[in-house]
Amino acid sequence: MKNLFLKVKGIVSDVRLQIFAFFLLLDQLLFPISAYADVESELKKTKLYKGTVDVLKGVSKALLTITVLITIALAIVNGIKWQTADEQEKPMKKKALVNTILIGVVVASIAGLIGVILNAYGLRDETGSGLTSSIPMINQYLI
Repeated sequence: MKNLFLKVKGIVSDVRLQIFAFFLLLDQLLFPISAYADVESELKKTKLYKGTVDVLKGVSKALLTITVLITIALAIVNGIKWQTADEQEKPMKKKALVNTILIGVVVASIAGLIGVILNAYGLRDETGSGLTSSIPMINQYLI
């Protein structure tokens, strides 16, 4: 009798598990969760998102401007040192001038390179902030 009771208990447990799995599957089929797309579109409409994009845009432009100004100032100083140097020192001063200009161009181009990489992977600027759409403008000044 005890054996029969254990078998019935096992069968009831299996049936209960199968009923639970059926209702879980039914729940997933009838009520799918698609909140990600709604959250993303709603997030882009918030002032926090737009403000953050504007701050990043401003910081990016400010750093680019500072980098270009420092590069120009150092290039002028190194150019004057190169022109006023002795004949033995001229090659070293010329190398310092060229290195200053190359470093400035590389640092200033990093922002443009990031935008090009983002565009290559299909990440477009949907906010109108200009973070990725200003790349042709930056390249226009560098060429």
